[in-house]
Amino acid sequence: MVKSSRFFLPAAFVAVVLALPLLAATPAYQHSTEVTLDGSAIYVGDGIATLGFFAIMKDGSNEIQVFFGPRSFLDDRGIQLKTGDSLRVVGSRVKSNGCDIILAREVSHDGKTVTVRDKDGKPRW
Repeated sequence: MVKSSRFFLPAAFVAVVLALPLLAATPAYQHSTEVTLDGSAIYVGDGIATLGFFAIMKDGSNEIQVFFGPRSFLDDRGIQLKTGDSLRVVGSRVKSNGCDIILAREVSHDGKTVTVRDKDGKPRW
């Protein structure tokens, strides 16, 4: 029992720390800041309710939080991300509480592409 709690507490702490920048108002999708990232997920998890499922993505030497919306939306469309997966994301680079994040519009993984927001950034879930 003690062994498993040693891993749970650090993981829970990391999840809380990663969510802190997002406790401010939910940022709006901005088409003018749209970027395409190719990289790998170095961490995946469930974020706060307003932004949902997220991954920390490594794109070259940069790491950034990418938010996809509800995990079930991706799961229902056959995309189930896990740590280490390669993916391509098209999304808006915005600021949330002073930190850069990506609000995903489209995610591609394992030969599948899912559009999570329309071209104006409105969620499709």
